[in-house]
Amino acid sequence: IIFCITDPSRLSNPFKLPITVNQATDKNAFIEIQDDKQYFHSHGLQSSKFDAKELRTAVKYYYKMLYDDSHMETTHRGLLREIESVVKKNNKKCIFLQCFSESFPDYIPENVVWGNLYLYEDISMKESNYDKSTASKDDRKNHLNEKNNYNMYLFLKDIIDKDDFTPREVKMEKYFK
Repeated sequence: IIFCITDPSRLSNPFKLPITVNQATDKNAFIEIQDDKQYFHSHGLQSSKFDAKELRTAVKYYYKMLYDDSHMETTHRGLLREIESVVKKNNKKCIFLQCFSESFPDYIPENVVWGNLYLYEDISMKESNYDKSTASKDDRKNHLNEKNNYNMYLFLKDIIDKDDFTPREVKMEKYFK
């Protein structure tokens, strides 16, 4: 099982969009989304229908008025612990990949193998041909260029082929020079 662990500040939403604080200030956020489904909620809330402008406003005010770093980090750690508990209970082999420097907030895994590099800061953003000005419209597979996708394959393949899932941090530098 391979998990790419995101940032605790990502905002859960019925539209399955990767919402971060960046969309709170991006006037073009979500304009390309075509979605006319109704999303039903429990707890007696009215159903939602996608509206880019309304969503941008909600995101802006959520991060301005409601977002709580410590709560989200605690929740994130709880999710990581729950995943690890299931991995251990079911004797599964698992690899965690940290997407961002904030992916493991005050957390060290105990039951999985994990990579030491951050996928976004240490690999994706350092690609020589990556244009940071187009970050919100990144169409690279896994946010990596073809070479680094292949390097990721080699990194994961080596772990799987060695069949050593002793919980530990694995150095990734030899794959991503």
